Amino acid sequence: MKKKLKKIFLCTGGLSALFVLAAVIALLLVDADVYKPLVESVVSDALGMDFRIKGKMRLTLLPGLGLSAQEVAIRNKETDFVDAEKLSIGVKLIPLIKGEIRIDKFVIVKPRFFIERDKDGKYNFETKKPKKTAGLPAELLTMKEISLSKGEVYYLDRISGISRELKDFDLSISSLSLE
Repeated sequence: MKKKLKKIFLCTGGLSALFVLAAVIALLLVDADVYKPLVESVVSDALGMDFRIKGKMRLTLLPGLGLSAQEVAIRNKETDFVDAEKLSIGVKLIPLIKGEIRIDKFVIVKPRFFIERDKDGKYNFETKKPKKTAGLPAELLTMKEISLSKGEVYYLDRISGISRELKDFDLSISSLSLE
């Protein structure tokens, strides 16, 4: 009985080690920047705004499977809306194996939000209805963690001339579900 149990543990450990080794090799060999135009296009369509990755993009394995991008920006109506030093997205492994993307972690480092109200009373974050977000399953919009660190918000109202700034804020949300 002990020999059988030992063989099971050795086989399980060996398979686990092979899986980890294969994942590490894949991360080293895959150039995530190749997918940058695709990611920018999909996110732009989903947001109804222009999303760009100005820096490097890479796949991550630790602390979980995901994607990391440096220097990201969102523009709308020819104005900047958000830029950030780093964006990290963690995905759930089991749905990914089934061909589905389920985000469970969303981290933004040093985001700067530029909220502007123009002379017509419209805000720069207002968009036409995003093309591909209607009817998304609730589990897609459920995340374990959303985090913003060292953030800034700049507000400008072109009608009243009021401007405000909020600097160096952190925000952490656990177990968010949007339905």
